Amino acid sequence: MPQFDFGHFYKFIVSAGLVLVATALVVPWIVFQSTGILTIPKSELDGLTDTAKTMIVERQSGLSDFQDWAFPGLPLALGTVGFGVIVLGLMSWHKRQTQQNAIDDLDLETKRAAFADATQLEVDSKLRDEVTEELRAEAATTPAVEPVPDDPASDGEREPSIQTPPGEPGLSRPGADSDPSGVTSLMHRMRDWEVSLFERLELAYTGATEPRRNVRMTTGDGRVYILDALLSPDGESEWGQLAIELKAVSTAQLVVPRIRDAMTRIGAVAVNLKPGLVYTGLPGRPPRTTTTAVVMLICQDFEAGQRLRSSAEATVRELNSIMQVRVGVIVISAESFENADATTLRRLITRAWSSRGDEGQLVWHP
Repeated sequence: MPQFDFGHFYKFIVSAGLVLVATALVVPWIVFQSTGILTIPKSELDGLTDTAKTMIVERQSGLSDFQDWAFPGLPLALGTVGFGVIVLGLMSWHKRQTQQNAIDDLDLETKRAAFADATQLEVDSKLRDEVTEELRAEAATTPAVEPVPDDPASDGEREPSIQTPPGEPGLSRPGADSDPSGVTSLMHRMRDWEVSLFERLELAYTGATEPRRNVRMTTGDGRVYILDALLSPDGESEWGQLAIELKAVSTAQLVVPRIRDAMTRIGAVAVNLKPGLVYTGLPGRPPRTTTTAVVMLICQDFEAGQRLRSSAEATVRELNSIMQVRVGVIVISAESFENADATTLRRLITRAWSSRGDEGQLVWHP
């Protein structure tokens, strides 16, 4: 017999109608199957005590009266009322479901609009801003060069000093004639790293997830963020979404500040992504996680010191304890990143993506 469904009002109405219709069919069957009391031989009935004989006769009489009164009127009434309740519930349910479908369609369109391909101008602008910020931060950490005192024994001739352009001290790079600040050359290298990252993501994540590059994401409050890569499942599934942000760190002293800055920025965007299962490419049940973003820091001057690693772990743990979503962090040397194949990269991302809540969620790969 159908059970009552209390999860939704119109489901409850429909289930009540189904119960009434089922009752209209089951009750006659039960009544007409229970004929044992009506088929007692007279000889056996006469052999019973007067009290037992009287009770059996009364039951037979009551059953006869109930059958004359209830059939076929009661089953027909129950069936009619049940059918009417079902129709009423389905009509109301359909109307409500149509409204809900419209809301879901609008929400889906909004989500699709929130994830669009960024223009090349937007990508270049973001990359230039990041490179310029990195070079300025590096210059701020570079100690000033003390002037060399004049040699009293010299003939009084001195080489002319080289003046650094105002506002950009110490940002020179090889090839200063064509790129005095080093922005263009570092932009080219960062762009090559991004292309290499995406090519290996396409090899590592096939089937379950669809890697996308340079995704413009618009948050609910109107902020726009350009994601370097986004792993998004094909259609509706239990696989989780993952934003991947690639950062370059020129010196080891900037690792912790870069971790803090990158986690804070991408964490504000990752709240709009869907957590779920982690695609590992391995047999067995995949792990489930609430992490929706991973920051990958490529350190050009890598120092695998325990003190630096401990500071980075403490920073990651601290930020993940206060942010709405957890963010994984991968710190990797430039050489290791360039030599890593798709499988190695996926293994590193999986470790940062699926770490347990009590772990710092930092992957340290010199």
